[in-house]
Amino acid sequence: MPPPPPPLSPPLNPSSNNVAEVPDPTEFIPAHYSGESLLDTGRMICLLPYDRRVFTTFHRGYSADFDEYKWILEHGDTETWYTKPRSQQLRKLELRKQQQEREDAENVEDILFPFERQHPAKLGNPRVWASAALTTPTDDDMYMCLNPLHHAIKKESMGACAQCTDEKSEALDSTPLSYNLVFSTITGTSSMYPPDVNSGEKIYKLVRCGSREAAIAEAFYGAGANGWSLVFACVMRLRETCVERPGGMWERVDELWELADESSEDDVVRVFY
Repeated sequence: MPPPPPPLSPPLNPSSNNVAEVPDPTEFIPAHYSGESLLDTGRMICLLPYDRRVFTTFHRGYSADFDEYKWILEHGDTETWYTKPRSQQLRKLELRKQQQEREDAENVEDILFPFERQHPAKLGNPRVWASAALTTPTDDDMYMCLNPLHHAIKKESMGACAQCTDEKSEALDSTPLSYNLVFSTITGTSSMYPPDVNSGEKIYKLVRCGSREAAIAEAFYGAGANGWSLVFACVMRLRETCVERPGGMWERVDELWELADESSEDDVVRVFY
């Protein structure tokens, strides 16, 4: 008689495949302080409450990344799915912005094509880009001392300035911020899982949160429960965003603590990413 067939292999366990298990948002995107080496550039993790694998990346953001999603930051409504406008439509939007012509809701809707009735598909393995907007804490170390007397007292000039760090941390904690998240998935049907990534159309949604912790929780739920990718994140100062300053010029700040300072220009929108 032939030998019996081998036993079935046990189901895959995420931990047995070197996939880190993340039980809640507090362990999802760790804080990264200035001066620390960023060794973890990308990894696959498992969000335990939803049993979903997510690929997370931690690379730096560049102007090209911001330009890719500027259209939804400037003209998109929150909690609404959009397709990305064509290049000709984007140029039209940019021209109108340069002419400082405010768009009414009807014109914006015609250009952004909201997908309110379409079903956003759940991706099998969404990706989450944990850029500096989500990893930088409000108490980040400051190596740029704003008061030379701080180091003169200690007779040293190396390392982070504890006084400036504390002052800017307190200022940031009392400054209302707007954390902007751009999620992406494809159109699909609820009966198709995993969805066919080649048949659906890419759609995007903007979500705004008031803190880093809230933004991380939103990303955790969006990727885990809904299967959406987080493709971009940035931080602005509330009441200085593109919503309150339509047509304003974008200005990237290198450090999050710079948003604690009042802007001297009313037509500038500062952004950190």
